[in-house]
Amino acid sequence: MGNCCSKKNIQKDNAASKGTLETLPEIQNHTGASPSSLQVKLLDSRYSQSSSNSIVHSASNIANTTKLDRPPINSLGSGKIVVALYTYNASDEGDLSFKKGDRLVILDESDNDWWHAKHFTSQQMGYIPRNYVAAEKSMETEDWFFGKISRKDAEKLLLLPSNPRGTFLIRNSEQTSGAYSLSVRDWEHQKGEHVKHYKIKAMDNGGYYVTTRRTFPTLQDLIKYYSEAANGLCHKLTMPCPKPKPQVWDLSPETRDEWEIPRNSLQLLKKLGSGNFGEVWYGKFSKYVQN
Repeated sequence: MGNCCSKKNIQKDNAASKGTLETLPEIQNHTGASPSSLQVKLLDSRYSQSSSNSIVHSASNIANTTKLDRPPINSLGSGKIVVALYTYNASDEGDLSFKKGDRLVILDESDNDWWHAKHFTSQQMGYIPRNYVAAEKSMETEDWFFGKISRKDAEKLLLLPSNPRGTFLIRNSEQTSGAYSLSVRDWEHQKGEHVKHYKIKAMDNGGYYVTTRRTFPTLQDLIKYYSEAANGLCHKLTMPCPKPKPQVWDLSPETRDEWEIPRNSLQLLKKLGSGNFGEVWYGKFSKYVQN
């Protein structure tokens, strides 16, 4: 995974900035005070070392009176809201647990893999895997949208034994830019279990259609229509295909650059077996994740 900005680097940057007037823009954003009024109050006692210390102390008091939790000073987050696509259980004290469907506010998205976020409901802050969330009200938040998945991979997922007839997904068309494909699991006496694919074409006015006889303003409307009855498809749409969780390559942001982890961070719970190369155990990492 990338390491352009790790949690450790963010913490170091915050420590280096303490006790300087560079924290003033951050305070202004949270207190609501205008830049001119706050600067006048602070610069009145700028001529001595002791007054400089009082400035930092006063600035700290002002920040502590705010109701909002401050993000890191080097935060590059836009405050955008994202929705959790999967449930995530924290693997480190600095991580943030959340459930599928939860809303979170992004505080820092400068890292390629781990974003610093605040839970919209609990107001707790921590690091989350970027590929577990998507922007609110975007197509990626729909359970049936799989994005850039190939026809072959779509068929593998739809034909899993747990999926009934009519299980479906929508994916980007591999042949036509801006178009989509609807893949549906079906069954026939001669073919058995198989998948049929339908082209979803986009209209110039923004609508969509499978056949020109019926058009829809949104993909959500299209899904609703074909979920009520087959209406020309092989079978009516019964349920979105379950999405497999994406891979999290690091146990936590703290361990991304560590080739070894402390033995005391592992809690062995159950011995699974042994062989010529050692023993295999089921256990927990850092008291959070069972592996």
